[in-house]
Amino acid sequence: MDISKPPAPWSIDPDGPGSGDLLRIGDRRLRLGDVRACESATSAESTSDGHMLAAGIFFAAGALLVVPVAMQLLDPRFLVGGFLFVGIGLTAVADLLKGKRLIVHRVRIRMADGSTEIFASSHPDECQWLVATLEDRARSREA
Repeated sequence: MDISKPPAPWSIDPDGPGSGDLLRIGDRRLRLGDVRACESATSAESTSDGHMLAAGIFFAAGALLVVPVAMQLLDPRFLVGGFLFVGIGLTAVADLLKGKRLIVHRVRIRMADGSTEIFASSHPDECQWLVATLEDRARSREA
């Protein structure tokens, strides 16, 4: 067994004589004969939730050090820690303002029983190959 490369995200495996082929997506196995339709979609998802949480936590930690120093409850040397936390929070805000988005490509596979299976990838080629393979198999079944 070769463990030097990751497994393919999807593959078509034979299921035995007369029973048809299986579509393997991760640990799921679907009968190709039960696939009725597939459609591809792309969405851009925001990655801002983690940055907002980090900024809030670091601003709060900075305030917990700066405010007591300003009220002369803590020694002024704690001001350095407060500024450090506020600086980290500002870098989280700067990263948030860049507005990066995560692009996710999905293939929705409708099965004969009405259920829907979803294959998601960050690589558009993987989704295009899956859709092309499923459509080719459907055309060959109809002919």
